[in-house]
Amino acid sequence: MTELLGGVGDNIGKFGWKTNFDFENEEFSDFELANKSRMDNGLFSAYVCAECGDEGCGAVMFRIEKNESIVKWTDFVWSDGYPESEDEPDDKIDTEPIIFDNKQYEIALSELKKLINEK
Repeated sequence: MTELLGGVGDNIGKFGWKTNFDFENEEFSDFELANKSRMDNGLFSAYVCAECGDEGCGAVMFRIEKNESIVKWTDFVWSDGYPESEDEPDDKIDTEPIIFDNKQYEIALSELKKLINEK
């Protein structure tokens, strides 16, 4: 995915830290349900600060649209998770939406869930 986004800077994936299983599982549930983000801007994140894992340092964020046949990640931005302001708008990432087959997406999420909870 990093190639599609043109790189992610110093950021790294938000899952697999193995330091806070409860938090990662909550984040996973947000991805899985794709109906409400915990972030003020309503977006989901995939790549976060490599030092602390916090979106507030800057993250790759996007919208998730889901129906019975596809899952689409769209509207990619560099953001800290707070609503845009006129003074500091989010930096848009120039990329096409990423579209997944819903069944394949569910399989990938199932594998991710196993990795998150692997001790």
